[in-house]
Amino acid sequence: MQENNSLTSEQTTQFKEELDQYRALKTSSDKQNLNKPAYLISKSWIRRWKKCATPPKHRVALYYNYDEMNEVKLPGSIDNEEIIEDKDFYKSSSPDDIYNVVLKANMTENVDFKVINEKQWKFLFDKYGGREIKREKYKDKLGHIRVETHFQRINLAVLPSRDELETEKVSKGKALYCSKRWSLKEVRERIFKVLSDQRYGFRLKLENFRLWKLEDSGNLESALTQAAEALSKADKHTEDSDDIEVNSGIEFPGTALDLYGSSTPLAQFELRSTSKVVIEVANAKNEYVFRYRNEEIVKRCNCCYGKRPVMAACKYKEVFYCSKKCKDKDDICHRKTCTIIETSKELAQYKKKDNSRMGLVGLQNVGNTCFMNSGLQCLSNTWVFARYFLENLYVAEINEENKLCLLYTSP
Repeated sequence: MQENNSLTSEQTTQFKEELDQYRALKTSSDKQNLNKPAYLISKSWIRRWKKCATPPKHRVALYYNYDEMNEVKLPGSIDNEEIIEDKDFYKSSSPDDIYNVVLKANMTENVDFKVINEKQWKFLFDKYGGREIKREKYKDKLGHIRVETHFQRINLAVLPSRDELETEKVSKGKALYCSKRWSLKEVRERIFKVLSDQRYGFRLKLENFRLWKLEDSGNLESALTQAAEALSKADKHTEDSDDIEVNSGIEFPGTALDLYGSSTPLAQFELRSTSKVVIEVANAKNEYVFRYRNEEIVKRCNCCYGKRPVMAACKYKEVFYCSKKCKDKDDICHRKTCTIIETSKELAQYKKKDNSRMGLVGLQNVGNTCFMNSGLQCLSNTWVFARYFLENLYVAEINEENKLCLLYTSP
């Protein structure tokens, strides 16, 4: 970058003309056009460029530091590197992929960078060159046109297949970026597209990997060690039921994202910058490692009250749990309140004997009692109601002070 503390009036005039042309390219129609992309440009470069177009006597309105006000540097190439993430992350091989160019997390619009339209960017790029930061527009829930400047960061850990299950072979430490507005299906396609590249060496197919969100307190290494031990002792996948794939029998310390459904928005998973998503890859026989449900069922867990995929349920499927750990924790409390379990045990003592006779079916109708008879018939076949009389529970509720009650209860 060249320095020139004393630009000539001709140079200043030339920069001023450029600035006027640039401003004339800003139109409201471009901002409202969803088909045209937006571009990001470093705010510090814009300030250097505008300073060259501003006469010295007018710079005091822009710069309060005297030395900064008088120091003039030619803008040079558009330097966007200072706002672009320089850490390594998973990228696609496509040069036009906008998700390969990511802003640093602490970059703020109109402070660190500025959003400009396509015409303005092409005007500046033709004159100065530089690195392009392209972004898409979208409509928010209120119908306003927005620009997605920052992307969703997904910290990935890729597990080896169950045939090579060792904690040392877990590939972790890199992130992948995608749109915050995507569905789970689009995220899976992005992961497949990027990680299937020969540079990374992962053998992925769209149908042979699962996504898990690791809990903040989850210990992945411990779970992998337990799973490896379980698989070495017995081939647990032969015990799979219609509802659950047992596999190693070990539960993953987190949530299965695929069980939410492919159309679920990414925002629903509440992924933070510290969250970790684990990719579980199947082996050649399409076998996995961790316990998994075969169908998409998302309900509120009766223990932790989170709305998550169902991984366990009580015997009679009255309540559901997001993990076997939650089920075991809630078992004592639920056993006391589960009417189905209680009823099944108590019904066992009422068995049909050799001298038992079936009761009368229905009630005699006297012309206008059909509706009442129907109601009584339903009540007589309701176990809780029948038990109320069979076990003489009604006796404790007789009001002995009421003369009408005493009339019907006296011998």
